[in-house]
Amino acid sequence: MSIVKNTLWNISGYIIPSLIAIPALGILSRILGAEQFGLFTLAIALVGYASIFDAGLTRAVIREVSIYKNVHKELRSIISTSTV
Repeated sequence: MSIVKNTLWNISGYIIPSLIAIPALGILSRILGAEQFGLFTLAIALVGYASIFDAGLTRAVIREVSIYKNVHKELRSIISTSTV
């Protein structure tokens, strides 16, 4: 694939979910009502803030697991450390 085609796929991966989310949030706000929709958006915001603190841990764990895939003692250590 060309760089242009890959770029278009990557951009569409961000744009399409956003275009779907905008009307979905409008519909959801009418279904839930003001108070419950406020709680919903608070929960979404908390999840968003929590993802900031991931700080690349998921990618690091994937990399380390692939490096030590045959060393079971090291794998246990990596996985137990990442779940804390």
